[in-house]
Amino acid sequence: MGKLIQRAAEFTGQLDATVRNIDMLGEGDTHGLPAAAARMDQAMLELGIDPRQNGIEEPISHSQACETAERLYHALVKQAKKHENHTTFRLAQAVNLAWAELTVSDGAMIPDR
Repeated sequence: MGKLIQRAAEFTGQLDATVRNIDMLGEGDTHGLPAAAARMDQAMLELGIDPRQNGIEEPISHSQACETAERLYHALVKQAKKHENHTTFRLAQAVNLAWAELTVSDGAMIPDR
């Protein structure tokens, strides 16, 4: 597994751990974290990548998630353009959608287009 794909899997694991913590705590505004996790989980499932194989189960803050999504998206796009790899393009798309979910102020999901 390539370094960026591994980082995307780790990011997915972090989002999943955060969502589990939110569910247990039952706290207020989730800032789009569950929707972002769902986007990443769906892409990982479609690509046959198990985000739990990396063992990264540490929660991530909303601001860290936004920063990670932005950096990861730009890195994936750069690599995808260079290597024209379908998996990398698909992960870039998923990270971009997750990043969008994280930046929606009320945490509501953005409808599919």
